[in-house]
Amino acid sequence: MKRLKKSVATVLAFVMVWSLMSLQSFGATITKSTTWNFTKWTAQTLTNDYSYDNLTVTATSAKTVSINSGINLGGGGAVDYRSIAFTATGPCTISVNAKGGSTTRYLVLANSNGAEYGRIATGSSYGTGTFNYTGVGENLYIYSAGSGITLSSMSLTYSTTAHKKGDVNNDGKVDKADAAIVLKHINGVSTITDADQLAAANYNNDGVVNALDAVAILNNQYVPEETTETTTEGVALDTVAGYEPSGVTPDGVAEVVYQSDTDDYLLKDTSTNCSATWKNSFDTISSGKVTITGYATPSKASSKWAFARVLGNDSDGNSVYFALGTDADKNISLCLSDGTYVSTDLAITANQKYTYEFVVDLDMGAVQLTVNGKTVTGSITAKSINAIYNVTAVSDNARNLTVSKPVVKLGSDVVITTTTETTTETTTTTTTETTTVNTADGVEVKDYSSLATALNTANAKIYVMNDIDCEEQIKLSKGEQSIIGVPDENGVLPVLNFENMVGKGTDIINASSSDGDVGLRITSKDNVVRNLVIEFAHDNGIQIKGSEVTGNEVKNCILRYNNDSGMQITGGAYNNAVENIYSYRNCDVYTLGSNADGFAVKLSAGPEEVTSASEFQNSKNTFVNCYSWENSDDGWDSFDYPSSKQNFNPNRWTYKNVYENCICWGNGSAPLQLGYTDYVNGKTLDENLPVIRRIKALVSSDVYNSFVSDYNNGNLGSRTMSSSTYLSTLDSKLSVSIPSSKGTLSITNYCSSSNWGGNPNGFKLGSAYTQSISERTLVNCISFDHTSAGFDKNNAKCNVELKNCLSFDNGYNYHLSGTTAKAFSNVLGWNYSKSDDLPTAGSGVAVKVSKPSNYSTIETNVRNASDELVSWAKNNTVNPSGIFSQIF
Repeated sequence: MKRLKKSVATVLAFVMVWSLMSLQSFGATITKSTTWNFTKWTAQTLTNDYSYDNLTVTATSAKTVSINSGINLGGGGAVDYRSIAFTATGPCTISVNAKGGSTTRYLVLANSNGAEYGRIATGSSYGTGTFNYTGVGENLYIYSAGSGITLSSMSLTYSTTAHKKGDVNNDGKVDKADAAIVLKHINGVSTITDADQLAAANYNNDGVVNALDAVAILNNQYVPEETTETTTEGVALDTVAGYEPSGVTPDGVAEVVYQSDTDDYLLKDTSTNCSATWKNSFDTISSGKVTITGYATPSKASSKWAFARVLGNDSDGNSVYFALGTDADKNISLCLSDGTYVSTDLAITANQKYTYEFVVDLDMGAVQLTVNGKTVTGSITAKSINAIYNVTAVSDNARNLTVSKPVVKLGSDVVITTTTETTTETTTTTTTETTTVNTADGVEVKDYSSLATALNTANAKIYVMNDIDCEEQIKLSKGEQSIIGVPDENGVLPVLNFENMVGKGTDIINASSSDGDVGLRITSKDNVVRNLVIEFAHDNGIQIKGSEVTGNEVKNCILRYNNDSGMQITGGAYNNAVENIYSYRNCDVYTLGSNADGFAVKLSAGPEEVTSASEFQNSKNTFVNCYSWENSDDGWDSFDYPSSKQNFNPNRWTYKNVYENCICWGNGSAPLQLGYTDYVNGKTLDENLPVIRRIKALVSSDVYNSFVSDYNNGNLGSRTMSSSTYLSTLDSKLSVSIPSSKGTLSITNYCSSSNWGGNPNGFKLGSAYTQSISERTLVNCISFDHTSAGFDKNNAKCNVELKNCLSFDNGYNYHLSGTTAKAFSNVLGWNYSKSDDLPTAGSGVAVKVSKPSNYSTIETNVRNASDELVSWAKNNTVNPSGIFSQIF
């Protein structure tokens, strides 16, 4: 994009083009903020200007710009080269996340003439800075004042959207009255001082208000059609468009667009990590009857989607809602806050308009919903209401929504009766303790130094307020200490990143890791760890280890991309409680995937030899609402060594494990750790996969960047290629040898069955050395997509209890012969490559596996639930899955 020449002809041409654009887009968007995530842009080197997503990156053959996990401005820039060009239409804040080098470097904001509006200093690590643009609108440029700077993201936020271009007096019209105000301003008769009015007066967006703007306004007058209806029937609405959760950077579009031809609003959503939202708020109404009308047109027929919600509060001030949406069977329904669906007999149809009317009786605590002539009623807990909220969906980027602006009217003649015969469906809704944390009883920490200091205090209660890069291992050795993350307002958890920890000083690229490389290590009793993301540890993410290490609680955490198991309980630790933990894509690279289970509760995870029933019951480790997927070894493993290999006298054994509401899938696959699964599913490369990170360190940046580009653009080969073809393609493309415990290996040899150490099992229940009195209790547990076994004995001869369990698409679904079933009820399974190998029936126990008639629906629901868990984890949020109540 070259600097505009300021000839009259050019300016007039620009006015004409902008005038046409303004006429077409008058009132066209109510988006107040736009964000660009440059880490998602296709890797490439630019030698000329490149336009994408309403930005232009300027470059020349001599002044190139590279895009690779960000926009890399390789040196000083100007308006004509090495800059990011965009248009601002009025006063706004421009936020940039960027890093420079070891010395301070500056980003410049300038206009098309090169006049600077501000500078931001950058450091050696990523940080966010802001430019405050106070002008009336023009083309702007961001570039480096000197040396290279990398930008990972950028956002542009307007303080208001009250005035549209040309509508200087904000009366909803563009006409001669607006032109008159502009002329008075430029002639000095009546100066415009309001920033938003000035931006509206700058109709052609050239940075100045002059006669050209007045001419353009007169040439493009706009008067909306008269209507006999008022928009809100006496209740004023405050409209805000956005997306949820607000703490993420959308990986696509999430916006609300006004459609002038139909006078409604499109919630446009191409993002996979957030939803487009539109909120119409009004003054709180706490009594009487309220009528709310409008329509909604969903673009997809989906289940359990509350797309038109009435928001309010209950008697305790808690946020509640009732909504127009769909139930699990895709019927149009009244969705209530207690998880109940009051359903109509209307099946949702894609692109069908649903005209709705809510009649709310706040005094009676009831609501009547009429949709396309069908009426249902229900009781509500809302004592007041304050907004109508439309929303797309995080887990499905094709689920767009077109809606009218709602009409809110006080009063109604309708008498609501709640005796209408309807079908209802109740699901279990579990809330987590991650939204509100009171830090008054402890110490708040915001960096590693403060965290390390706080750990020196016995009984310390430490609140982690933000993401922290950890320089050393975090160790809870004093007992009764707590480390609790404080989520933001959207439930986003703080991250403890161990990528650059010193550990035990070993080069883990070329050697095995050990306890000194664990991220967070617990070696004492009665500690609490909650609400944290733990990633990139050089060994386990969390380890609980030691004789009599008991009574610890780990809750609401995400464990990912660690160089061994996400969590390990071992070495005499027992009676520990683990709840609502997501453990995924952990991999021990040097040992070729072995050991890195999602959860490793093994190698003497129990007390000395028990002598009583009470000791036995107190020896258990419990897992509730825990999920393990795509780790390099088993989902769960409880392997024990023989006496000869134990370091305890007397011996210790993993006696009792309890798993409740747990799911695992896709563990133990070598090609997955090299990106194969994502490639064939059309996804971009997960560059955080431990093996991929190791390869990046071993090859040149040019080779790696070329590989990433080919991967993300689908140029490695067919998306339907076999895993062996994919691996050989990587060998050819990368020419890398990976150091391992079995020598330096090519990618194909690294993943071969003779070398790969990962075991593709879901729940592995022991080993040949597991004591026969040991117990494994599994309630509401699901395992799928494991090429070895969903539930695996691994030669153990222990007792098992399976209640409400499901296994499908595994090698063996149930590989349990030699164990004894003390309970075996409602055990389901289908689709396997090897016939079930079932346990011996205990006294009074019938051992059988059933295949229900609706198995395909169940499988679809389970896979949808797993996709939802993945989406939450990517957004650094955790919620227990509600899938179990649908099946069991």
